[in-house]
Amino acid sequence: MSSRVRSNVWNYFTKLSCEKSKCDLCGNLISIKGGSSTNIRRHLKTKHPLIDIDSPRLTTTDRRSRSRSPPQMSSKDQNSDRSTSEVIHVAGKVASEVASTSKTCLTNYKKSIPSQGQQQYRITHFTNRPMSILKCKEIDKQLIKLLASDYLAFNIVENTEFKKFVNMLNPSYNLPTRNTLSQNLLTQTYNVLHEKVTELLQDAEAVCITTDAWTSITTESYIAVTAHFIDSKCIMRTVLLDCYNYKDSHTSDHLYSEISRILTEWSVHEKVSAVVTDNAANITAAVRLGGWRHLPCLTHSLNLIVQAGLKEISHVHVKIKAIVEYFKKSSNATHKLLSTEVQMGLPELKLKQDMPIRWNSTFYMFKRILKVKEAVVSTLALLNYDKYHISQDEWKTIQLATRILKCFEKVTVDISAEKNVTLSKVIYYSRALMRSSKMIQEETDHPSEIYNMLQKMIEQMTRRFLKIEENISISEATVLDPRFKRQGFCASHYFEKAKQNVINAASHLNIRSEADEKN
Repeated sequence: MSSRVRSNVWNYFTKLSCEKSKCDLCGNLISIKGGSSTNIRRHLKTKHPLIDIDSPRLTTTDRRSRSRSPPQMSSKDQNSDRSTSEVIHVAGKVASEVASTSKTCLTNYKKSIPSQGQQQYRITHFTNRPMSILKCKEIDKQLIKLLASDYLAFNIVENTEFKKFVNMLNPSYNLPTRNTLSQNLLTQTYNVLHEKVTELLQDAEAVCITTDAWTSITTESYIAVTAHFIDSKCIMRTVLLDCYNYKDSHTSDHLYSEISRILTEWSVHEKVSAVVTDNAANITAAVRLGGWRHLPCLTHSLNLIVQAGLKEISHVHVKIKAIVEYFKKSSNATHKLLSTEVQMGLPELKLKQDMPIRWNSTFYMFKRILKVKEAVVSTLALLNYDKYHISQDEWKTIQLATRILKCFEKVTVDISAEKNVTLSKVIYYSRALMRSSKMIQEETDHPSEIYNMLQKMIEQMTRRFLKIEENISISEATVLDPRFKRQGFCASHYFEKAKQNVINAASHLNIRSEADEKN
């Protein structure tokens, strides 16, 4: 019996009676009927798996004796003694805290292990798992999207720092070469998107086309054709069908041929409900040749109207533009302006420069210089800049011009939206702009330049918006918009005509549906 009691497992238990024994590590009572150590051995293995049962437990005297003896042990003995001491240290700490679960014991054991000056890593830290082909293709796809959406050069993959960055994110990923990007991945991505857009256009019942042409800074002519439609989920979609360098003459016949070619390639030639263009004679004639319904671009009309009005204040416009260019070309003047703004408690804002072909850039230029007017005047005085002097009347002219242009800017931003239907707003906006311009003109004490500016813009709006209610598409869209209906028209007979057109179209659809049911 005594030999059984002296088993190593008894070093971790205190015998309370012939039937019960208490675990020194967690305090649980274990049955030992018949003097067997099976239960307590099972308890140690399941609840305290870190305890080495086969190693003898050292007493306090043994530990003191070893600590006083000369350190003449082998490295193997030292490691064994360190390991045993660690276990004893853990066992004593856990026993004193009387932990109730193995999870607590394991946590305390990990926390109590003394630092060896080395961090333990997973084995995967020392090995690079090969990337799956699927994952590699997904990253390639995202890379080509990044380059295309942000107009980045393909040679970015040859940049040393970019390579380091990608390697830190995932060492298993190998960047494609520049040629692979341009010759393979770009083509693959285009084919996938081409197929996706083709499917969307096939499901579309009707498509509206917008066209635009411009000349780049390198005097190259470009044409873009965009399709707008509502998909099967009633979501508005916009896709670019083509954008290319156009080298032929801009005659109506050539333009018609190009538009027709693009529509045929995408199989939407018979689905075109309308074509939106500017008011140039050649493109409107090209639309007529195709037999498509033409819609004038409102933003283009607004641009022509505002440009005509700005000519009436050109002398003030030239002065403001020259002052802005002076600050843009002089870093010293710009720095002085910013410091002056800080001293005056104004926000640190740089001046904005306008572009001749974009009237709204002129509006933003006027708006910004008015916001920091005091700082600009003070800075020009400090720098002894007297080439262009802005009088109080001229500042007033700029202020009133900005007020007028603000109405046109709001309409331009709203009408240019791609995710909302804007055709039904055309009549309403044309009336609102005309009304607001006349109200400002009727105000007294305006400089003559502002009066002339408003008069010119009103004349342009009268000419360009005179027959806008006669446009069938615009009038029908206005009738169908619950925000406007009758209130959207100036003349009641145009409303009645548009209303009857909608009723006839609805009746025709009803007849067709009944015929389909009979068949």
